Amino acid sequence: MDNQSSQGSKKEVSADSNLWFEVVDALRNRIPRQTFDTWIRPLKLVSVEDDTIRLLAPSRYVIEWVQENFLSQIADALQRVSERRFAVVFELSA
Repeated sequence: MDNQSSQGSKKEVSADSNLWFEVVDALRNRIPRQTFDTWIRPLKLVSVEDDTIRLLAPSRYVIEWVQENFLSQIADALQRVSERRFAVVFELSA
């Protein structure tokens, strides 16, 4: 891989990480701390591809609970931060 490709990938990863950091920060200000620490903090960014953001969750229970209780808030925060709509896909941590 040449140096330019490597730098481009790092910029994309950095931009994606910044997007998720901003979303998490926005949610932190809207959700009670204990709830945030239990359900949002454990989610880790896997990737942002086109209009899909992939998040890693530690258990199926966390995935189900977040989908039922926070999916719309996550999607809204993503749209506020990025001015784009994203589909949110959860993956189970191995």
